[in-house]
Amino acid sequence: MTDWGSSPKSHTIPLPFILPQRSNSTGASSILVSSEGRIDFYPGISLPRVDRTLLITKFDGGSVLCDRNSLVSNQKSTISYLIDSSQTANKILKLEFKNMGILNGDSNSVVNAQIWLYENGNIEIHFGKQKVKNETTFKNFGIVYDDDISQYSSSLMLKGNPLMPSTVDSKAEHGLATNPSNENMVYRFVRNLTFTNTSDINYSALEISPNPASNFIQFHLPANEVANSVSIYSTTGLTIKDFNRLQMHDKTYISIDKMSRGIYYILIYTDERRYKARFIKN
Repeated sequence: MTDWGSSPKSHTIPLPFILPQRSNSTGASSILVSSEGRIDFYPGISLPRVDRTLLITKFDGGSVLCDRNSLVSNQKSTISYLIDSSQTANKILKLEFKNMGILNGDSNSVVNAQIWLYENGNIEIHFGKQKVKNETTFKNFGIVYDDDISQYSSSLMLKGNPLMPSTVDSKAEHGLATNPSNENMVYRFVRNLTFTNTSDINYSALEISPNPASNFIQFHLPANEVANSVSIYSTTGLTIKDFNRLQMHDKTYISIDKMSRGIYYILIYTDERRYKARFIKN
């Protein structure tokens, strides 16, 4: 993906895994990558509905990245990706935005960044070399993860120390002016497994049997509830097993014979609710 032209262009990339999405229990199976530095997550390649949006940069309602070719004919930006399978149980799709221009009237401004999408649902943005002549054009520069692209009030941005970043809600901080992130800075969105807001999670209605178990477990949902996705996690948050509805074939049992002994959590999404329970593997 090299020749983007003078206007934003985009390409669809099928994901090598189902990326967990809290607002869509089936997860994202493809992404639409734009030269604006925007990524839209789709539950299916042919489905038009956008589940979430990720932006590298954002200002009053949009992204500010562009192809440097839009200002200088002999300069072009490149966007590329690769699949890192070095972690067998947690593949990574790595997107690189290289030598990207900025819509600030200066052809010498440049941004380099990579976005890493992890199979377990985590997302990272890695910033490379930055050179921005007119920093006043930047507002809300950073990683933005938006639950609803039609309402930017629901988006979040990370800033400050990557080890302990502060979170900026664009509803309260819309138009916040910041400088570009430093080279080698990494920001990370970690999939929420603790669910501090538990109003929509039902713990008591999900039954697991047998528990403790050695070879398999069977889950029992309330009547007329069907699992859209089923995930098993260790107590440290590591994804052990992850299935969507097609993979489950509406089955209600899962083999655990190859799992190590210990305590695990099972999380199930249906069309209406989320269900969570704990079980013991003997």
